[in-house]
Amino acid sequence: MAYIGNKGVKYSDDKTILLICPILFEGQRLEGEFVIPQGVKTIAKGAFRGTKFSSVIFPESLEDIEDGAFKRCEKLKKIVFPNQLKRIGNEAFSDCKHVEEVVFSDSIEYIGQSAFRSCGDPFRPWKNNAQIPAGIKEIGEDAFAFSGISKVTFPDDSKNSIIDEGVFMGTDLHTIIIPTAITKIGMDAFKWCRELESIKIRNSNILIGNSAFEGCEKLSKIIVPKGKKKWIIMHNRHLHHYYPVVGVGRSIEEIIEEAEN
Repeated sequence: MAYIGNKGVKYSDDKTILLICPILFEGQRLEGEFVIPQGVKTIAKGAFRGTKFSSVIFPESLEDIEDGAFKRCEKLKKIVFPNQLKRIGNEAFSDCKHVEEVVFSDSIEYIGQSAFRSCGDPFRPWKNNAQIPAGIKEIGEDAFAFSGISKVTFPDDSKNSIIDEGVFMGTDLHTIIIPTAITKIGMDAFKWCRELESIKIRNSNILIGNSAFEGCEKLSKIIVPKGKKKWIIMHNRHLHHYYPVVGVGRSIEEIIEEAEN
C-alpha cells in the first residue's frame, strides 16, 4: 500500500519515500513550485522525471535523491540542496536544460555518474560559483559534463581523491584550482572546455589521464608545485603524444609552469 498526498503524489506508507509525482493532476499540468513535505528521506528513482515544476523545495529530512529522479525537468530553474542530503544518484538532474543555479550542501558525500550532465547550458552558465561539498567522497564520471557550471571551487580539505573521467567535459570553466587531495585527473576530465585558460595543481605527484585537456583551445597555463615540473612530465609522458600543440600554439611542456612557492 502507498499513501497518496497533495496533488496526487504517491509516498510510502510511512511517508519517508516519495515514490512518484504525476505530470497531470485532475486534468491539469502540475507547474510552478512544489514543496516536498518534511519527513521525506528519499526521492525514488525517476519520481519527478519530466515534470514541469520551475522550483522544488526540499525538506531538511532529505538524505537520498535516487537515479534519474529529476531527469528532463526542463522548466526547473534553481536547485538548493538541504543540509542532511548524502547522495545524488546517477542522472538525477540530467537534461534539466533551464537550470540557472545549483547550491550544494556540505553534507553531500556522493554525486553519481552524469548527475548534472546537460543541466543548464554551457552558453547560459549557472549564475553561482558551484562549491564542491566539503564532505564529498566520490564524483562519478561525466557528473557535470556539458552543464552550465562555469565556476567551481574544491575545498582545501577535500575527501575526494579523483576527478573522474569526463567530469567537467564540455563546460564553460575558465580557471580551476585542484586541491592537494586530488591525486588523479581522469581521461577526458576537461575535454572540450574551450574557455579554460589556466589550471593550478597543488598535488606534487598527480597523474593525468589521456585526453584530459583535449580541445582546451585557450589553455595557456598549468601551474604545478615548485620543483615538480619534470616529475609531472616524466610520469605523464602521454601528454606530449596527445597534446604536442595545444590551442594556444604551444606544447604541453611549455605551458606547465612551477609555482613561485
